[in-house]
Amino acid sequence: MTPTLESVAVLAAIIVIRTFLSFSIELEITGRWPWQTKKAPSAETDPALGSDRAAR
Repeated sequence: MTPTLESVAVLAAIIVIRTFLSFSIELEITGRWPWQTKKAPSAETDPALGSDRAAR
């Protein structure tokens, strides 16, 4: 099969759509973009880290 301009354009469109969907799913699942670093858990977001408050 000889690649034509139309088939290359369709392939490029599929790649763009898949990339957009992948980033959207990553944002939906983790709540952050793939290129963002993970935040260190804090006492406000992780109850296990705030357990020393209860001991006081």
